[in-house]
Amino acid sequence: MNNNSINRKIFELVDCVGAIEKEDKIKQKKEIEYVNKVWDSLPSEKMQDTDRTLLALVMIDICLEINDFDTTEKWIEIYLHKQTYKPTINYHWGVLAFHKGDYQKAYDLFKEAQELSNNRELDEDPKYLDFYQNPEKYIK
Repeated sequence: MNNNSINRKIFELVDCVGAIEKEDKIKQKKEIEYVNKVWDSLPSEKMQDTDRTLLALVMIDICLEINDFDTTEKWIEIYLHKQTYKPTINYHWGVLAFHKGDYQKAYDLFKEAQELSNNRELDEDPKYLDFYQNPEKYIK
């Protein structure tokens, strides 16, 4: 399979996942299983395709919606492959910790991400920014 074929397959998977109805949790789980199966069958060159991040972000969101944290972790690792920017790395692991209810860990990761990014990492995520600014609402 060449790089163009891998890229086409990744976009097919993005389209597949993007069409999932959010209200249908059973269908979401089946589609996630399908995407994981196809992804796993692709050659290792898939990790060099930068468009994998598009698929990973969609998969992360869907997996978080249904509390499938193991699969979320897999797709965070795919998204962050070769990522060296610590604020982004901490942000994604912080999001996972937040959804798992590990608020102290999430806060610590978000705090470091904010400090390293001059308070910019959480700017586009009001839910996580509110958590960071008001941890007492979550951390008891």
